[in-house]
Amino acid sequence: MNYLIEFPGKQEIPHDENQRQKALYRWADAVLEAAGLLKQLRDAKTLQELENLKFEPGTPTLILAIQDALQPDKKREKHFERLTVKMLEHILRARFNVFKKDERKKLINNECQAAADQEAPEKTEEIVKFYGDLGEYMVRDRGIFLHTEEELETGEKLPKWRQISRTRIELQAVTRSKEDDNWGVYVKINNMDGRITRLAIPQHNK
Repeated sequence: MNYLIEFPGKQEIPHDENQRQKALYRWADAVLEAAGLLKQLRDAKTLQELENLKFEPGTPTLILAIQDALQPDKKREKHFERLTVKMLEHILRARFNVFKKDERKKLINNECQAAADQEAPEKTEEIVKFYGDLGEYMVRDRGIFLHTEEELETGEKLPKWRQISRTRIELQAVTRSKEDDNWGVYVKINNMDGRITRLAIPQHNK
């Protein structure tokens, strides 16, 4: 067909067709708003709530909107010419998915910000340290955290810090025996009751 609903890449769109596409998008957005579908997307508080929202073309509001647009007994508006019920359902579904994608990005950004706020130092005097080749271990007053990624159903990854210890343990130095045959680490342990313990932990070779 010559009238595509979505034009890929940077394909040039004839002016008339571009105007027609904009008119169809305005119509679809207004219909989705009137049906309460956009409000449902905006009200979703979690990614799972958002993913549970599906486009259902059989609701009375959508059926009436499509019938009114096609107007079999009257002359249709120009941008509805040569379109069918299935084509209009496709446009509504496509616009629904665009808004859903936008809300998904907002929720991911909000969750990332919430995770960052949660792991940010609660006191300005708190000293946060990172260990590991990629800084994947974070040591703070509340304990030790490991940087992980949670894969969502959409394939996107949500960064998170997972707590693996409730005790603050800091690496102070690397140790070795006089014979250079037993390496280890020297750590500082801040116990939950406020006591500080320093401990040399040898690396036992298997």
